[in-house]
Amino acid sequence: MSFNSNYIKDIETFFLRHRGNGVMLSSRDYNLIKEWQNKGIPKEIVFKGISNAIEDDAENIKNLYKCGPFVYSLYRAIRHSSRSENEITVTGKNGQLERIFNKIDVLLLKEKRENVKQIYLDFRYRILQLSNRNADVIFSELNQMEYEFFDKCFHQLSYNERSILINEAESMIPKNARFISKNDRNDSITAFRNELIVKKYSIVNIFEYD
Repeated sequence: MSFNSNYIKDIETFFLRHRGNGVMLSSRDYNLIKEWQNKGIPKEIVFKGISNAIEDDAENIKNLYKCGPFVYSLYRAIRHSSRSENEITVTGKNGQLERIFNKIDVLLLKEKRENVKQIYLDFRYRILQLSNRNADVIFSELNQMEYEFFDKCFHQLSYNERSILINEAESMIPKNARFISKNDRNDSITAFRNELIVKKYSIVNIFEYD
């Protein structure tokens, strides 16, 4: 599976955009980013950790390395507190969120591919942010996230892999459906594409009921 990761570049860009003024990353900074990547820390958590560091002590945050404690502190609060206040809110307020949340945690223990693990982690973090929303909003957000989940998987594949998937998805549309509207056709192709992603690349649809 040829997922391409922009993890290092995106974090570098985020930090420099917020610090600027001729600041450059050192080899120690790049090693820290690689360490975060190897630990499976989502970019969104790193971004928030950097923001927290700058808000806390902007004058002294002159290199990325000084953001490290803030990133790890935030990551531990989200990832390693088995029953943090936010997680209790998630489980108590919406059983569907709890189901998805627990499903992702099981997958993270089994998944060996770092790029795939990163996708699961990204959505785990996003789902956690829904904890205080009302039920109608949660349902709508989860539907949109499911679309984005597969779209992210698809667009990180190589051009050749994407082309093959789309051709196979198009071939799955019944011949007697040639008169369906363009929108219906596109929706069908997307649905078949997602099925193929699950089958070909062993990606688990975290939003699907088991």
